[in-house]
Amino acid sequence: MADDQMQSGAMAVDELVDVEEPLADGQVAESAQARDAAVEDGGTRLPADPAIAELADHGRDDFISVVRDHPDSSLCWALLAEGALLAGTEEADIAGYSYAVTGFHAGISALRAAGWQVGDGIAWEHLTNQGFLRCVWARSVAADRIGQTDESTRCEQFLHQVSEPAWQQLHTTLVPADPADPADVEEHPGDDE
Repeated sequence: MADDQMQSGAMAVDELVDVEEPLADGQVAESAQARDAAVEDGGTRLPADPAIAELADHGRDDFISVVRDHPDSSLCWALLAEGALLAGTEEADIAGYSYAVTGFHAGISALRAAGWQVGDGIAWEHLTNQGFLRCVWARSVAADRIGQTDESTRCEQFLHQVSEPAWQQLHTTLVPADPADPADVEEHPGDDE
């Protein structure tokens, strides 16, 4: 990556993440201890997300209850954002943006509590990180759709910086930039499951 792109990526992180925001009481010592363990494999690893097991157990049948019970789960917000973005309407794009931003902030809080600092990687390989990384990409897609191209670019740069494997996976498989042709959806029901 060229030097100007690296600097631009660093600015993107600073603009997305409030690096001056203090941690909540008790998180400082916890953060210092967690940092050594969480970042030693080259990328921060979020702690277990109980919503993952509940979603696996209940799926769509009780999805809203899982979201209500786990408002700090980035995965829940990512799923809401992705679902809204699939609708392809202006109202749904705005809702998708709101869901993605909520999940992004929940994820940043959890990452910081786990010892993450600006400049650290966030390993896509860890299932517990994927909800946050999906929120970053959904935020990029939604921001682009609602005309916030600068924010969309910052989110994409941030994703490149913290997890190239996540960007590689998500930029081709998540919600397409343009709504799908209704005929395509009808021909292949259930492909998103």
